[in-house]
Amino acid sequence: MLFARSYRLTSSSSVEAIRKAILGDMFRVHNLEFEVYESDDCIKIIPHAENQKDLKTLPITHIDLKNDGKETNLRVSYKIRKIDQGGPYLLMIFCVFILIGAIAFYIYKEQTLALLFLGIFVAFFGTFWAKMQTGYFDYVSQIRKYLKDKAMAK
Repeated sequence: MLFARSYRLTSSSSVEAIRKAILGDMFRVHNLEFEVYESDDCIKIIPHAENQKDLKTLPITHIDLKNDGKETNLRVSYKIRKIDQGGPYLLMIFCVFILIGAIAFYIYKEQTLALLFLGIFVAFFGTFWAKMQTGYFDYVSQIRKYLKDKAMAK
């Protein structure tokens, strides 16, 4: 997955203390509510975007807790919601084709068209990546901050 991210966090709190601190919790990130619940021995954080009118790319978070003696290891993984993944993947495919076109024009000695296609690629990809940084990846970093605060609290 192109937009899947994961990281590990270590806490001195017990598994039960972390579960108690975050399960059933609701928190807000940029006026969007996220719910923490347990499903299939895994803790999930999902966005409540039913009432959202604007288009957003949102993450679903999975948290696995493992007790390693005196420390608890949290494995946190994010992936894009299935309903949201079509647009970003389509735009990435478009950018790849534009980049392939730029390379092909460069190989066939059409520098002007190669530079034009490269400029189009940079414009589209730069705009797309900036939107992802202020949207999806910002939600991911805010959820990471929330988890770090909850896991480190005693």
